[in-house]
Amino acid sequence: MTNLTKETVFSAKWLAMKKIDYVDPKGVQRTWETVERTTRTGDCDGVHVVAVVRKETGDELVLVKQFRPPVDKVCVEFPAGLVDGGESPEAAALRELLEETGYTGKVEHVSPVVCLEPGMSNANARLIHVTIDAASVPVAPTPTEDEFIEVVLVPVDGLLEKLQEWSATQVVDVAVYAYAVGLRAARR
Repeated sequence: MTNLTKETVFSAKWLAMKKIDYVDPKGVQRTWETVERTTRTGDCDGVHVVAVVRKETGDELVLVKQFRPPVDKVCVEFPAGLVDGGESPEAAALRELLEETGYTGKVEHVSPVVCLEPGMSNANARLIHVTIDAASVPVAPTPTEDEFIEVVLVPVDGLLEKLQEWSATQVVDVAVYAYAVGLRAARR
C-alpha cells in the first residue's frame, strides 16, 4: 500500500481531521478519513498508567471515572494523559498518576508504542505499569480545571466482575477491559 496524499480538512487545538488518498494492495486508489493529534512531540502521544497498589490483603488497581463528552457518559479508565514536550513517558506517567489520583509509585514496565484506534486515528500511547506501596498515602489530586475525576480502587481479583457491573451505566475503556480479560485468562 502506498499513501499518495494527506490533506488537512480541519485543524483545532488538539486534533486535526485529515483525508488520505492511498493505493490498496490490489492497486485501487482509495480515500481514508482520519483524525490525528496536533500535540505529539516525541514518539508517542500519551501514557496510560496501570497502577497497582500492593496490599497484603490483595492487590488493587487504581482506576479513574470521568465524564467524556464524545460518548456522553462517565468512562472507567486507567489514569492517563499526554506526554509534554521534553518529558519522558515514565515522567509523564508519574505526573499524570499524581495529578489525577494523588498517588506516587515506582515504574516497573514501559510498553512499546501501541495504537489506540488505528482504523480511525494515528493516536498512540505507552502503557506504563506502576506499583504503589500499600503504606503510601495519596495526596489530594490536582486535576486540570476541565477534569472531574473520581478515583476508585478495585481489587484485582474481582476486576472483571466490577467492570461488568459498571458497564450497565458507564463506558469501560477497552484497555481496562482487555487488561481484566487478560488477568482472568492468565489465572486459568
